[in-house]
Amino acid sequence: MKKSVLFLTLTAFAAGMVFTGCDPKAEKVDSAKAKLEAAEHELKKAKEDFNAEYEEFRVEAEKQIKENESLIADLKEESKKIKSEAKTQYEKTIADLEKRNDVMRTKIRNYKNERDEKWEAFKREFNHDVKELSQSIRDLLRNNVE
Repeated sequence: MKKSVLFLTLTAFAAGMVFTGCDPKAEKVDSAKAKLEAAEHELKKAKEDFNAEYEEFRVEAEKQIKENESLIADLKEESKKIKSEAKTQYEKTIADLEKRNDVMRTKIRNYKNERDEKWEAFKREFNHDVKELSQSIRDLLRNNVE
């Protein structure tokens, strides 16, 4: 009798170990799947947010580039009124400004969607360059008027 009770106890203990040993693994797998799905969802959301931010930035940059084109067209009109001595230098400056504006357009259109520091650095540099170009154009217009 003692042997059968001991045998039953050991069998129950072994069965309990087997069943409880399997459950945490299944729970771990389920937990890992849930974490993976959450991470994939967060990645998808981050990509969507980045794409929306990039598109908004690109639209604003294109608008600024078009404004620069308009100002350059004004400069070209003004160049028709300049005496021939200064006209060559003035037209050379206009051509340089036009080229810089085209470079900015190419730069924004060819940008590869990168995240984090590279994106922030690109935006900072691009904004600086566009503002500098716009200021150069305005300065030339202002100097021409004076």
